Amino acid sequence: MTFPSPNDWTLEQIVAIALALGGEAVGGPFSNAERCLAREVENLAVASTSVASVQLAIRNGEDPLGSALTALRSTEERRSVGQFFTDPRTVDAMVAWVARHAPGRVVDAGCGSGRFAARTAQLLPDSEVIAVDSDPVSTLIARANLAAAGQPTRGKRIRVLNEDFLSMSLEAQPSVTAFVGNPPYVRHHSLSPAAKDRGQALARAVGHPISRLAGLHAYFMMQVANLAKQGDIGCFITSSEWLDVGYGRSLRALLSQTLGLTSLHLRSIDGDREFEDALTSAVISCFECGSDKSTVCLNKASSREAFDLARVQRAVPRGSLSALEKWGALFRQESKSSRPLGPTLPLGDIFRVSRGVATGHNRFFVMAPEQAAWHSIHKWVTPVVSSASEIQAANGVLRQSAARRVLLSVSRETRVAAAPELQAYLRVGEEIGVPARYLCSHRNPWWAVQAPEPAPVVATYMGRRPPVFALNPDGLPLLNIALGLQPRTHLPAETMTTIVRWLNENAVSFSGKGRTYQGGLQKFEPREMEALQIPTAVLNGYH
Repeated sequence: MTFPSPNDWTLEQIVAIALALGGEAVGGPFSNAERCLAREVENLAVASTSVASVQLAIRNGEDPLGSALTALRSTEERRSVGQFFTDPRTVDAMVAWVARHAPGRVVDAGCGSGRFAARTAQLLPDSEVIAVDSDPVSTLIARANLAAAGQPTRGKRIRVLNEDFLSMSLEAQPSVTAFVGNPPYVRHHSLSPAAKDRGQALARAVGHPISRLAGLHAYFMMQVANLAKQGDIGCFITSSEWLDVGYGRSLRALLSQTLGLTSLHLRSIDGDREFEDALTSAVISCFECGSDKSTVCLNKASSREAFDLARVQRAVPRGSLSALEKWGALFRQESKSSRPLGPTLPLGDIFRVSRGVATGHNRFFVMAPEQAAWHSIHKWVTPVVSSASEIQAANGVLRQSAARRVLLSVSRETRVAAAPELQAYLRVGEEIGVPARYLCSHRNPWWAVQAPEPAPVVATYMGRRPPVFALNPDGLPLLNIALGLQPRTHLPAETMTTIVRWLNENAVSFSGKGRTYQGGLQKFEPREMEALQIPTAVLNGYH
């Protein structure tokens, strides 16, 4: 048979080609899950021309089976398991760094399609290579990539394990073990309680208890510390968010105190994504367990450049890392032309910052005023700020208008049975499944969305530009697309005007004070915005 293009392959066709390439002969015995997949395709014929073309592509450094799996699975499916494969240029740079240390064993943690394992087997022919992943399709592809590249079919030099890296154990050996890879990027809200419990136990075992808000990649690093011995090395590429966020505090301590961090390499966010479909920038952490080096090397590369892990742009004393609340500042250059602020105080000393209301289903709860009138529910709606673009276009002052969208805001005490028009609209919501949405299902009753107390100052908190601030003299409530700033004590209107003007004029200086993701996306959590520093002189008038 003639196979369609890789972008159109089915899961069965991917598995069949992986087996036809000799995947069963490389990496040791199949797991039960791998064996089941193999049985499902044993009657599926594969054209020799298709196998030959895939084999040639693999030997030319491509990953056609991994790319086909990426095309087959939706973004949501891959996000749920953190499956974002690494650019081959980055794989080459990381494996080259590992090879310079001549390890006797290399562990590809969360191997995916085996890109790190295959490159390692080429560069280190005498080293044992262990590739581990919990996804059986991925491990079958990894076996096929190793087989097609001409790796040995006997002995224990190449092992592919279809199991959970967090639960694996390693035999003791005197030579250096290197841990390398791209741990699954699964954020905390997609992890099961059992997965979090296992990660928490690992973190406690290595002496670095971690927040349950940590993602799976953080738990992988804890497992490395659990498995590694003095002299072992590691090179991992992860999301860079741990440099600055709260849960990253434990990870920063783990790297600087236990794993022996030697260098950090940040991918700057001015171009292509390092991880396709993952809105996050990347950082490579290199470490040598027990390292006594007095400095940690830093390197920042454009996304248009390949990582060069031998490059050093600057070095910082290892001891200074523990004094830093956030490590993202290590890569930021402060503007030399910025005017001195003089005495400052946190914005949080003046304002309490909070998000707007989350409805759980904006398409149902937020509508044009004409739609509310058509359903005769205008008595239960209120004008609302429903888009960050409204603040960005406000030129410092947000005003009400007849065209502004409205929010269905109904108190729990409302007697719906006595309001047939409202009852009819809520019935529409029930028919389209709104009560089953996560937030709605945890609200009693599901339709009771209360408009928040209006804040006199509002701010955007996410975008590819600095935050934008605006006065809110008409008292418009916010959806959770923006932050509201409530004065902690009474402030004259003139003072709030002055503060908003100063914040907008100096917003560019806030870059990096929140969280920065791939493509330049900046995000400020309420506490991060409260931590922004403003001159005390602003409270007395700013010129």
